[in-house]
Amino acid sequence: MEYQERTFAQDDILNRFKIVKEIEDYISILEKMNPCCSVSIALNAKWGSGKTFFVSMWRNHLESNNIKTVYYNAWENDDCDSAILPLLYRIVLLKKDESDEAFLGYAKKFLKTLAVETTKFGVEKFLGNASGLEEILKRSIDGLTTYEASSIFEEYDQYYGNRKLLEENLKELVPNNGKLWIFIDDLDRCNPEFAIATLECIKHFFNIKNIIYVLSIDLEQLRLITTKVYGSDIDANSYLKRFFDIVYQMPDADFITYIKTKIQDMNVRQEIKKYIQYQELEKLFRHFKCSLRDINLSLAHLEIFLFRNSDKIDKCKTPKNTLNIYFYFMVIKDKYNITYLDIIHGNFSLEDGKSHREKIDYMYIYNEQIKKLLSKISDDRAMMYTKDIIKQLGLIEDDNVKTFKQHMEIYLS
Repeated sequence: MEYQERTFAQDDILNRFKIVKEIEDYISILEKMNPCCSVSIALNAKWGSGKTFFVSMWRNHLESNNIKTVYYNAWENDDCDSAILPLLYRIVLLKKDESDEAFLGYAKKFLKTLAVETTKFGVEKFLGNASGLEEILKRSIDGLTTYEASSIFEEYDQYYGNRKLLEENLKELVPNNGKLWIFIDDLDRCNPEFAIATLECIKHFFNIKNIIYVLSIDLEQLRLITTKVYGSDIDANSYLKRFFDIVYQMPDADFITYIKTKIQDMNVRQEIKKYIQYQELEKLFRHFKCSLRDINLSLAHLEIFLFRNSDKIDKCKTPKNTLNIYFYFMVIKDKYNITYLDIIHGNFSLEDGKSHREKIDYMYIYNEQIKKLLSKISDDRAMMYTKDIIKQLGLIEDDNVKTFKQHMEIYLS
């Protein structure tokens, strides 16, 4: 789904619109305290917590109120030698909506200001297929020196003389009497040098009034990146504080509400949905520390499973318990695939030193029901005939299935 289609009115399952109000209140206070500078916000949450989805709704909310926004995925650009070029390009693209001539004019202006030879980075990488503009740019820009970004300090030195000119040019892209919001995503996934260089660029070259930066990050990962670049002796927390005016910790998701809403939207008969125990799903997700991304994947697999096997689930003696067992294996399969394969093959032991198999981690013995199942398939017993095991645990009975491994491969594929 494109970000334009995501709205708080339709897609805010986690009730996160209140975050927007809180952050915008913080911004208003900061702008009164320091009206001449940009504002930088770190939207902090673990990977897979729904930051990108939230930003999509936020951008749509802003643009529906005629506020200009830019979305920049840093991870998609960290193969560039320069941290400033791809970010600058996303900003300059605002002029592409007006005319090719305006876009070309700004592209030429900024490249000359930065003294960058476009062939160093590849014009197509910088401009994409913008109506042949890359060819025009190759022919029309001359007198540019070769740029080599060997470190963020060399980059700063090379640009310093033109910094004020660059700032003046950027100010022209900020709407009159308005703001420009720049959302930067996946910075913490970039190679360390590129991530730090991007932060330095924002600090030194884009610190302009009425520009607001929202960086979706996992702050802990960014701390690790900082130590990789500068060594373990650096105070990473103090270093990163230089770049963020606000560090907003996104609250944990309300899993129950989220799960219920997602299941309600499933293309599955209501008679089957009634067997799904939301509390059990939530406990399972929390036990295995699942992110929203993990949850979405497992719920999608649950929908496929129910769509294909709803009639068979109806015939099970204890359909609620049956679903709990299958869903346990779905979560393990999606999040810990190697362990899942070991489990369904019986390549594990429940007790230390009792067999030639390695003892399974205690975390996988989720509850007594699962412990009972695991005891029946451990130590290679999963490869034996499992008809009795399947019947005892209330799973789908299938005369053509000979092993537990085969059963799971058929029903969870």
